[in-house]
Amino acid sequence: MSETASKPLGPSGGSYIGPNVRIKGDIKGSETCLIAGKVQGSIDIESEQVVIAPGGEVQADIQASKVSIQGSVRGDVKGSSRVELRKTAVMDGNLTTARIFVEEGAVFRGHIEMPDETKQQPAAAKPQSAPQPRPAQAQPAQSAPVERRQV
Repeated sequence: MSETASKPLGPSGGSYIGPNVRIKGDIKGSETCLIAGKVQGSIDIESEQVVIAPGGEVQADIQASKVSIQGSVRGDVKGSSRVELRKTAVMDGNLTTARIFVEEGAVFRGHIEMPDETKQQPAAAKPQSAPQPRPAQAQPAQSAPVERRQV
């Protein structure tokens, strides 16, 4: 078992979907979720992590803070802080994340989007300045005599 899947699920124990469990529907929560079974639908665990264990099969869009894929996923994945594709991962779908880790041996078919964190500030947060007048059209410089005075 991988390093991520062998760690405790969290202070509240998290949620575990065992290898003999099949779920059709939407999963929404606020605690770590370890999936070793089959899930079809959507998974929304925005503030925590989702771990797809080896042998786990997911046909769903996943949204979480951190996503670690060790099984198979067919769907789009949004990991706000990190997405990991471990060596046993098979992923068909698009990834959106700030950071990604792909271990040698992982299979990935899709696109990766990594938003530029420096550009993700809301427009309202930027100070609005008064419009600046446009400078007049530049004219080619003409040589004119220069008058010098001593002061």
